[in-house]
Amino acid sequence: MSRLRVAFIPSASTPNSYLGLVAKGLGGQANVLPNAKWFWPRRGDVLHVHWPEHHFVQRHPVTRIRAWLSLIRLKLLVGLVRLRGGALVWTAHNLAPHDQLIPPDLRRYRRFMDWFLPRVDMAIAMSSGQLPQLLKQFPAVPAERWRIAAHPTYEFPPPAPRQATRARFAVPANARLVVMVGLVRRYKGIPKAIAAFLNTAGPRDFLVIAGKCRRADLSEEIRQAIGGSKQLQFINTRLTDAEIGSLLNAADLALYNFTAILNSGSVMAALSARCRVLAPAYATF
Repeated sequence: MSRLRVAFIPSASTPNSYLGLVAKGLGGQANVLPNAKWFWPRRGDVLHVHWPEHHFVQRHPVTRIRAWLSLIRLKLLVGLVRLRGGALVWTAHNLAPHDQLIPPDLRRYRRFMDWFLPRVDMAIAMSSGQLPQLLKQFPAVPAERWRIAAHPTYEFPPPAPRQATRARFAVPANARLVVMVGLVRRYKGIPKAIAAFLNTAGPRDFLVIAGKCRRADLSEEIRQAIGGSKQLQFINTRLTDAEIGSLLNAADLALYNFTAILNSGSVMAALSARCRVLAPAYATF
């Protein structure tokens, strides 16, 4: 008998991404297929969906068209998999979309979820502590369909020497270094974190914000919040796994100021690198 085939939507982007780690964990038990190369399911195949809200957050006309076509394909795949005796699996990463949707897109997202959730054969939470919130937010998925699968640990290359990393970011060797590492998005509350840091920081305290910001208005807001302070840096670029691991290794604390969250890859990355974390008690692992 051939092994179970599992297709991820979206596809695993890198070996150390969340989906890459999950795919690696399934490697001995299933054939993991990239979403882009998978169309006609065999009997018993599994379609595993993550972040369906990504289809509704696009603003540029070209990416909106691509997202619309991808959504049509997803709905077709859901029907084909279930028709052929397969299973639709959904991992609940969020209670609601992180990025604010304009009213028409929010209505489209809600209509899609009303269609999608009753068809889910298995839903995955990352801890038992999340289940009460998830059951309340998504009552269309019966309690008996939920399972627990903990967020995997990230795997970073050996970090650069601590002082070498600090020197790269112009941080003094004896500084108390606080970092905010990961994609820069509005729900992470970075401007308010900057204001709190500036109000409380001593002369030895430094804050480095490192990660790609796709919103020009947010990046400008962050720069204005920093002002002329020499104790803050904003590194607006996508970091490699090696850079993330080295920066977390050089830090004394990873700071996250989420406005609302269920799971956080940024927090898990910091914990995976054995860096202490300060964050609101929204996420439950």
